[in-house]
Amino acid sequence: MYLNYYGLTEEPFNNTPDPDYFFMSPSHREALASLAYTIQMRKGFASVIGEVGSGKTTLLRVLLSRFTDSNDRVRFIYIFNPHITYRELLELLLLEVGLETRPDNAMYMLRQFQMYLLKRHAAGKRLVVVVDEAQHMPLSTLEDLRMLTNLETAKAKLLQLILVGQPELEGMLNRPELRQMKQRIAMRALLQRLTRKESLEYIDYRLQRASNRKQPIFSHEALQMIADFSQGVPRIINSICDNALVAGFGYKYKEIPVAIIREVINDFEKSVFEA
Repeated sequence: MYLNYYGLTEEPFNNTPDPDYFFMSPSHREALASLAYTIQMRKGFASVIGEVGSGKTTLLRVLLSRFTDSNDRVRFIYIFNPHITYRELLELLLLEVGLETRPDNAMYMLRQFQMYLLKRHAAGKRLVVVVDEAQHMPLSTLEDLRMLTNLETAKAKLLQLILVGQPELEGMLNRPELRQMKQRIAMRALLQRLTRKESLEYIDYRLQRASNRKQPIFSHEALQMIADFSQGVPRIINSICDNALVAGFGYKYKEIPVAIIREVINDFEKSVFEA
């Protein structure tokens, strides 16, 4: 709707985990490098913690793209729904790798999975299981998941695990019953909120990726208000900027003024309050 008007080739503030729009803040860069190292060196366990809208899913998409190749040297299994039991987890893992499941026999499924991991290891390949929204996984399943990471040879882990979640995940890992799991986490990444400067750089980066326009789209005051209101949360920045572009197009502003941002923020706050 507003693309041609603002000289954009595509929507720059779409709230989808698009690796092409991944902004490398210092904490995101560090997390990506640490995860890549963990996988390359077969370190086993890793955790990524960040608030809602901090870019965790986009970070993982970038990570997956770096390791995806035609030789299937690193295979990822992505668990979107963590509300599962241990048996359901084993069944899901076997289904993902194309093996027979027996929901009534956990030991059989574990053995099947172990044999699969040994074959991949012998072929110089590895398997990485990513659990998204891990703070919602039952404690009993998390503890059993730790047991899966015990599958190893004398020199290497057969399975690598990445737990991704909101700050509540850190609280779960601090619980006494999960202390053994926490002790085995080789790498911990924390995604920080963007600073004010980084927020402005984030907006500019996404506009540069999608724009042929030389003139600024947002006024200086508008950008400052977006940075202040969002408090460094990328998802909020995206929502405010996208709605501002829609409103700016409706009012026929070539440069979006602070008044438009104020209007968008008021609508945003109303929607959050009503929700």
